[in-house]
Amino acid sequence: TNAPTSAPTNAPTNAPTIAPTNTPTNAPTNAPTNAPTNAPTNEPTNAPTNAPTSAPTNAPTNAPNNSATNAPTDAPTNAPTSAPTVPTGGGGVQFAVPHPLGAPACETIGNRCDSGDYLKGSSSTKGPELNHPNTLSTCVDGSAGVYYQDESIEKIVVRAGDIGDDFSTANLEAGNKATIIATVYAYSGYTSDFA
Repeated sequence: TNAPTSAPTNAPTNAPTIAPTNTPTNAPTNAPTNAPTNAPTNEPTNAPTNAPTSAPTNAPTNAPNNSATNAPTDAPTNAPTSAPTVPTGGGGVQFAVPHPLGAPACETIGNRCDSGDYLKGSSSTKGPELNHPNTLSTCVDGSAGVYYQDESIEKIVVRAGDIGDDFSTANLEAGNKATIIATVYAYSGYTSDFA
């Protein structure tokens, strides 16, 4: 017919139209469909979704996170620091002072450590030796013997360098050579004295 009937039919036709219309409707339907479309649209949405994705993307982020990595990188830096660090300290001769461990100690980095007068004498009766027994072990001086005749250590100097480097200005450092210079009174027979 050229025009629709005045009243709608009681039921829809048994078959759908062969093809949809060539032009879309002027406005979307009032209610969405019950199921999403099979494929996404070609254009992105105007705003991101409210929930994050269930899995991270395959590529890393453009910026690092705020926490440190669990392990250092596999490659070294492109260049070393411009200058090595320099140990702090007074340099030159450092004089020992009493230390809680029981023996004199130099508490500042320097070229050498000098016991000064702390070791002069032997035990509390000969000298007497300041802050005796000045030892880290239980081997302390006995009371026998005569001072200036029997053995006693009067002074110990530990300096950086080999035995021939008396004028070395290097600081004492772990792993480097050091020379020990001891001033002693030895027994007159010398047969029982060992260094």
